[in-house]
Amino acid sequence: MKVLLTLSKKADLDGKSEILFKANKKVGGKVVTMRAASEVYTLSCFFDGVRGIDLTKKRVIAPDVRKFHNEAKAKLDKVLSAISEAEAEAQETDYSKD
Repeated sequence: MKVLLTLSKKADLDGKSEILFKANKKVGGKVVTMRAASEVYTLSCFFDGVRGIDLTKKRVIAPDVRKFHNEAKAKLDKVLSAISEAEAEAQETDYSKD
C-alpha cells in the first residue's frame, strides 16, 4: 500500500499547513480509501508530495525554521514507519480464519 502525502489547504496564523495521508487498499473486491491527518505541520515551500518535508528546496534557512522542520520531518518519518510496520503485521495475520 502506497501512502500519498498531501498538504491541507488550511493554514494557521504562522502559514503552516498540516500534512495529510491518503491510501487506497483493495479489500474484499472493493477499493477502500483511507485518509488521516498527521498532526505534523510545515510551510508549503518546504513540502514535497514524495519526500514529505524537503529542506533542500531553499538555500538559506533560518536556524529556528530549520530546527522546527527537522523535528517535524522526524515525526513524519516516525508515523510513516509505524504505518509500514502495521501494514506488514496485518499482512502476516490472516483474519479470515476466525
